[in-house]
Amino acid sequence: MTPCGWPSYTDSDMRPRWKAMKRTTCPGRRQICLVAAMAGLMLAMLALGLCTSNGRVLTHEQASDHHTRTPKEEWELSDRRLTPGSYAPLVRLPFLFAKDGDTTHLLDSINRHAHVILFWASWCADCREETHALVALQKEFPQLPWLTVSLDNEASKARQYIHTHALGGIHLFDGRGWRGSACNDYAVALHGIPFMALIDRYGKLYWTGQQTDSLCLAILRATTTSSACGTKK
Repeated sequence: MTPCGWPSYTDSDMRPRWKAMKRTTCPGRRQICLVAAMAGLMLAMLALGLCTSNGRVLTHEQASDHHTRTPKEEWELSDRRLTPGSYAPLVRLPFLFAKDGDTTHLLDSINRHAHVILFWASWCADCREETHALVALQKEFPQLPWLTVSLDNEASKARQYIHTHALGGIHLFDGRGWRGSACNDYAVALHGIPFMALIDRYGKLYWTGQQTDSLCLAILRATTTSSACGTKK
């Protein structure tokens, strides 16, 4: 024993203990290389977008979605989904006129019917040219609900235009213009405005386009050749 009470060890006493500790606690060269290789693989997969930060491996489609897309890429992706017969994206935006009441309740009711969605803006020259025909079309098919989505930055301008031109429908507005959620879902920026979509009672796209006369033909075709423009039970 040492004067302080600690046991005294010689080099010969410690050598076998040290060898045992090396075998049990120190990783070998092969183990270190394996860990380094796995870490390198994980970093490479993260860089390529093939896995998430928590190590979950993604499928090819998930990896594509995992990358940050540009707005144009988002619109193109949405546009590819907008095929006749595909389910239409639901539009849920604040009302332009507060008197229209509860957004969720009314929109849920409209979604059980065939309806038209119109994207427009008071500053849009093409929209102004189509307004007269749009109002006439609304009067010709009064049983068909319309949702209009204004891309104006100021709600007051949209309200004034609607009052001046007697544009009917349920008017929606979120103040985000081209960056609004509904605009993204319908890839409106790729087509321009006015942009219209005819949705059947099953919530599926029947027609999309920009010309009022083409919309009129689509409505006539839908109402005369099928029951798609009825009400969902």
